[in-house]
Amino acid sequence: MAPPQKIYSVPRKLDLASLFVFTTGYGLLFAAMKLLRQDAIAFLLAAGFFTSVGVAQAALFGGKAPRLASLLTGGSYFLILMVAYGLSDGIAIEYLVNCGSLCLFAFGSVCGYIAGTAIAGIFLVADKLRCWLRSRGIGQEDNPDEAGEIQNESNPR
Repeated sequence: MAPPQKIYSVPRKLDLASLFVFTTGYGLLFAAMKLLRQDAIAFLLAAGFFTSVGVAQAALFGGKAPRLASLLTGGSYFLILMVAYGLSDGIAIEYLVNCGSLCLFAFGSVCGYIAGTAIAGIFLVADKLRCWLRSRGIGQEDNPDEAGEIQNESNPR
């Protein structure tokens, strides 16, 4: 019987490597948006979407169901954007709810799942890199709480 596989998602505790991964991810997103010649609003909406999916992966369900959190967050994000856009354009809420909320929620859920997979992929690469660096003797000890602490007589173990 194979050991259970590790599920990659946004960690509940952040370290310096996680912050580096966040910065790299947003840098890649910004570069892709610039390559597609998108404006700042499109970047903000995309960054908000990825941020909400990442926060949901870490916060919802105690971080134990990142896929479900990504699905729910993606659908909800698209519905909220639809209502906000409808209100700004003067479209009646009844029309928005009746005409596409289910389809939009489904599409948003798929997009949320894809975004969650991309986020998990970034953390998978970061974890593999961290393991590779540790095997070379570079990086933190096994216990991240002890890493970087200075041992002296005023701080006994």
